[in-house]
Amino acid sequence: MKLDARLTDLHSAFTEGFRLHKAGKTKEAAIYYRFVLERDDHHFNALQLLGLIQLRSGALTESLRLFEQALTIQPTHGETLNNYGNALLEAGRQQEAIAVYRLAIVGLRKPQAVAYRNLGSALIDAGDRAEGKAILQQSLALDNADPVTYSWLGHLAFAEGDYLSAIQALDRSLSLKNSLQVQQSRLLMAQTIGQWSGWQEQCAHICSATPPPNVETDPFRTMFLTDDPSVHRRYADNFAHYVHARVSPLARQPILSAPHETDKIRIAYLSADIRVHPVAQLLAGVLEHHERSRFEVTVYATGPKTDTAERRRIAAACDRFEAIERPSDPGLATMISAGRADVLIDLMGYSEQSRPRVLAARPAPLQVGWLGYPGTLGGKMLDYLIADDYVVPKHSAHHYAERIARLPDSYLPNDQSRQVATAAPRASYGLPDKAVVLCSFCQIQKITPTVFNLWMEVLRARPLCVLWLFNASAVAIENLRAQAESQGVASERLVFAARVNSHADHLARYTVADIAVDTFPYGSHTTAADALWVGCPLVGLSGEGFASRVSGSLLRAAGVPELIASTPEAYRDLLLELSANGAHRSALRHQLKSSRESSVLFDAKRFTRAYEACITHMHQRRLTGLAPSEMQVRWINGEPRVTP
Repeated sequence: MKLDARLTDLHSAFTEGFRLHKAGKTKEAAIYYRFVLERDDHHFNALQLLGLIQLRSGALTESLRLFEQALTIQPTHGETLNNYGNALLEAGRQQEAIAVYRLAIVGLRKPQAVAYRNLGSALIDAGDRAEGKAILQQSLALDNADPVTYSWLGHLAFAEGDYLSAIQALDRSLSLKNSLQVQQSRLLMAQTIGQWSGWQEQCAHICSATPPPNVETDPFRTMFLTDDPSVHRRYADNFAHYVHARVSPLARQPILSAPHETDKIRIAYLSADIRVHPVAQLLAGVLEHHERSRFEVTVYATGPKTDTAERRRIAAACDRFEAIERPSDPGLATMISAGRADVLIDLMGYSEQSRPRVLAARPAPLQVGWLGYPGTLGGKMLDYLIADDYVVPKHSAHHYAERIARLPDSYLPNDQSRQVATAAPRASYGLPDKAVVLCSFCQIQKITPTVFNLWMEVLRARPLCVLWLFNASAVAIENLRAQAESQGVASERLVFAARVNSHADHLARYTVADIAVDTFPYGSHTTAADALWVGCPLVGLSGEGFASRVSGSLLRAAGVPELIASTPEAYRDLLLELSANGAHRSALRHQLKSSRESSVLFDAKRFTRAYEACITHMHQRRLTGLAPSEMQVRWINGEPRVTP
């Protein structure tokens, strides 16, 4: 498009640009704004409006520059401060954004709901729920028909355990704007309390939908709804594109680690879960067995600082432990880059408190996903994903943006440090003495109506069976028991485990249970390893997606692949057979317990050797200028060897 030749004076050119902007023709408007700024680089409105266009198009670096230049002219302009806060938030500079939002509210000529909403939501995201909630209520008082405010209030209510209010808030949000993001959130919230009305239809809609561009639509939530890896890839690619569009301009070229004086391979681990968390429990043994003559290990632990046994163990097992409570994304990327890591291992993916903008900034020459996220991140976030040939078979590789590095045995590390307390009598757990106890100690949101219905089929056919589930909210317990009653199973046959003081006390429960049962499509991961360590037989249900296949990987490594079912019907039949066959259960328990010390599943030293061979091969390929490529680590003559 060319400028209208008649609009050569600045006032006319700006007026035409503003008209186009209001009409939604932002590309054309930007041409006029740039024309104005070429002749007057202090034209405040051209600066801040072009900054807004650049922000909404994803050109974040340019947007920040334009807002900052505009604010040197009018530093208290409320609307510009609010938009600048949005740009800072997009850039991962959360604390700066909060400070700017506060200035925006003061600078506005009259209160605006959106400014309060932006501040309130940023405060909640930063962990300040009390002030964030109060600010959002102020936003709602100014505009009681804003779907985004209701969505944030819903997420806050959910975090506070007020599940029914959370769902009501999301329903109100959806009545105002039918957002795919909010549909996902609402379905997962309902799933967390066992409220499944319309679940099949809503799930089918989300899985068939194409997420809209320029919207943060969470890929992680799809793993709780379907085992179809093509759905996971579609959502992941969309999210990665969203992040890349905003972060790539900040890193004008990939940040490469400088040469360093040591021959050691520098590995950096990034996680917000270095606390009482399965990732920390699984990671510690690997760090303790890293060969220090060949590897230098740094852990970047984000999130609140805690003094837990897991955190102390990990800090003692690495060369550098960096605890960074609330870093900005650019600041964290710069810190990792300054540490000159050869390989950055991301342990979060798109899980809670993850840092995709850090990955998009490419702070290390090789970036690898492992352990904390069972799926692809899409786009160009990572070079490799560490898996095994069961969780990601070769025929599924095209569903992953990363090159797959397959470990032998299983991709999930374990060690022999788990302590098991002495179990209490069954009655103290609320279990009948003579019952056959099926247990699932996964989070309640992993329980879909699909798998729950299979469990109910087993309970109907086996009157002596009870189902022992993880601690749940009162509303979830009520709903799940009502679901059981509706399927002809007495509600008291669902027993809910109370909270216990330690992981050892939790593991003791597996000595009381008879069979551990898998969830689907997001299956048992650490909970499966816990059951097998104690010797409790686990019946797994494997689908197509990574998250649904982890229990199968563990069962195979534990030497009991016959407990893997590949269809819902086979899963049900396995449970029916085992629940009726005490001798078979006893034989399996004896096999698991007697082989535990020699099992490859719990040999952390063996695992680490294979894992290190994998990392070394990745690093050597890069040094020789070779692109990332699929690889398989195999044990050959007692040594881990990498093959294509």
